Amino acid sequence: MNWLSWALTAAFFGGVVDILFKLVNGKINNSLSGVIINACSIIPVLAFAIYSKINGQTLNSSKMGIIYSILAGLAIGFITLSSFKMFNDPNADLSIAIPVMRVTIILMAILFGIIFLRESISLKFIIGLILSLIGLYLVSTSRT
Repeated sequence: MNWLSWALTAAFFGGVVDILFKLVNGKINNSLSGVIINACSIIPVLAFAIYSKINGQTLNSSKMGIIYSILAGLAIGFITLSSFKMFNDPNADLSIAIPVMRVTIILMAILFGIIFLRESISLKFIIGLILSLIGLYLVSTSRT
């Protein structure tokens, strides 16, 4: 599979997670649910690591790789907590809250890519970004 296939797969599962975060709200303590979710998230990744090792791949690492992995894990924990808190608000509709969150994630990735990774942008890219922001505005104000 190429990067786009993996991106769409990740997006699919990200959507499933968002829906489940909304559905779990009020049915279990947020902290307990967060522990269960994050503990279970290791299962597919661990299975893949074991599969890779069995098939002869080296599970190499570096100090910075470990540090970035720890920081990413902490960030995932904060995403979980923030999502629960977001959906604790009865006004947080899934169809509005998630697009606001996701477009903000996209903006952060774009800024990081441009500023720190020196990725290039084009006029088409800027137009797409502006249209995304307009769409976010329309979605987030659609119920007012």
